Amino acid sequence: MSSPHPFDPSAELRTGLAQGRSRTLRHTAVFTITLLAIEFLDEFVFGAREAAWPLIRTDLGLSYAQVGLLLGLPSVVSGLVEPFLGILGDIWRRYVLVLGGGVVFALALLLTAQSQDFLVLLISFILFYPASGAFVTLLQATLMDTDPARHEQNMARWTFAGSLGVVAGPIALGAAATLGLGWRGLFLLFAGLTLIPLAMMCRFRFAIGQRESAKTGFKAGLVDALRALRRGEVLRWLTLL
Repeated sequence: MSSPHPFDPSAELRTGLAQGRSRTLRHTAVFTITLLAIEFLDEFVFGAREAAWPLIRTDLGLSYAQVGLLLGLPSVVSGLVEPFLGILGDIWRRYVLVLGGGVVFALALLLTAQSQDFLVLLISFILFYPASGAFVTLLQATLMDTDPARHEQNMARWTFAGSLGVVAGPIALGAAATLGLGWRGLFLLFAGLTLIPLAMMCRFRFAIGQRESAKTGFKAGLVDALRALRRGEVLRWLTLL
């Protein structure tokens, strides 16, 4: 007696392919949302810190000269370090730089919350800026690499997530002050929140671009970076950023 539902290999294959595409789409969506959440967090911290300067200055008894150093010196150090991180992100294991940057990012936030004087706060900021470059900027490059045909759309999403973070930062600081947490409690919260997307990045580590150093040396990577600066499209994005 024949089966009322004979086996159809082509139907089984179509079902398997559909399920595979569905899993891939879900994986890509979660990965993209995680990247955007990290950009939101980075700007969230920045927005809160900028609003907290009067509180930080009063709490630590900082002079205006010290505030100037806190604003300027970490940026100078980051400007020297980040280009090399960007090149390493192209020629080496990018996920190692991203995860390492995320760990230092969280530790810098923790150190900021615990700082009791100018020197400790300065060290925390000097750590934070390059860590943000490794953790956030390299993930921005990763997002652009996931779908080269949708650079503009992904850049718009990235910018929107960052803008939301900047706006939410001062609001979070006000809420923390109302609850009696202060700026220190808020930075402790930021350090804890960083662990969530950092754990997600461990899950997606194979989706983060990586190349073996044997394939491209640092010198070749530097030459490629300088060559890219000659491209009109690259200069246009740098101007917008």
